[in-house]
Amino acid sequence: MTEFPFSTIRTDAERAVSDAVARGGIEVVVFWAHWCDNSISQIERGLADVIRENQDVGFTFVSLWASGASGQDTLRELSIPERATVVAQPGVGEQAPKEERDMQFLGLPVTWIPSMWIFREGKLAYAFNYGELTREQLDTFLEGARNSW
Repeated sequence: MTEFPFSTIRTDAERAVSDAVARGGIEVVVFWAHWCDNSISQIERGLADVIRENQDVGFTFVSLWASGASGQDTLRELSIPERATVVAQPGVGEQAPKEERDMQFLGLPVTWIPSMWIFREGKLAYAFNYGELTREQLDTFLEGARNSW
């Protein structure tokens, strides 16, 4: 597991994720954008159900590369429960060249959207930095995060 790099907080979105992770337990961080078809596909394939069925797990959605828009309305339209935290990382929009997009969050790489990180007791347990996770995969990794190591 990777120690969480608290010293790299630069934005309100990073502070929100840092605070959520610092509370302990399991926290899932979903990097997404409202304009990204793969992000929407991942959500539509059962992510709202996973959130509803795992009340002991925190979920934070971080909107990236959307000119600071949170996409909260889109998430609610996709039935993401209100208990999920929604934040927006400031920066460029989808039209910006990829080399101008910020590829770091809390000092860790974010290489694509959607991406998903799973923290356990303040430490990064799993990082899926390229593409969609299925509901079955997420269920498996949440189970793994709950098991004693």
